[in-house]
Amino acid sequence: MTQVDTLRKHWGIVTTQWSDVYDHLGTFVGTAKELHAQKVIELGVRYGVSTIAWITAMHLTGGHLWAVDGAPPVIEPTMQVDLLNPLMGMSEWEFVLGWDDDPAVLAQMPTDADIVFIDTNHTYELTMAELTEYVPRVRSGGRMFLHDTDLYETANASGPQPPYPVRTAMEEFCEERGLRCENNPACNGLGTIFVS
Repeated sequence: MTQVDTLRKHWGIVTTQWSDVYDHLGTFVGTAKELHAQKVIELGVRYGVSTIAWITAMHLTGGHLWAVDGAPPVIEPTMQVDLLNPLMGMSEWEFVLGWDDDPAVLAQMPTDADIVFIDTNHTYELTMAELTEYVPRVRSGGRMFLHDTDLYETANASGPQPPYPVRTAMEEFCEERGLRCENNPACNGLGTIFVS
């Protein structure tokens, strides 16, 4: 089985089995096609469910994905599938091991991305820092997506957080900079920032 065949198989798996990002996978591929995205950055990989959508999109548009996480991808426990390791080395993407605010990681990221997707630790402070660092890396007319905007609280915080920390950071960031954003409450919420 070729890697493209494996990608198709894994796309079939992630689009037919529930996950916390299940409802948004089509949005990712559809937006990438709409923008004819050539450069996508994903912050937060974990099991690789959303990564499969982004790799699929890049396969369709001829683009490239930079998928960043502080830990290597692991087997998705519900689906019992190693989604990403069989796809390492495909030209459509690369996995970048490290924290998204590390200067060594930032140096590898494009400065003119079509799309950036954030699904990291969901704290207000980190989300605000990621928005500050990565929104300027999105080209005019591009998109920034944030997952888990409808989570009321996060267990990852070391101190007090506002309710809905990811959505609050997104809305405050956009208000300060005059950017339009919207929220889709499905599957823990997906925020979209329209970069102008």
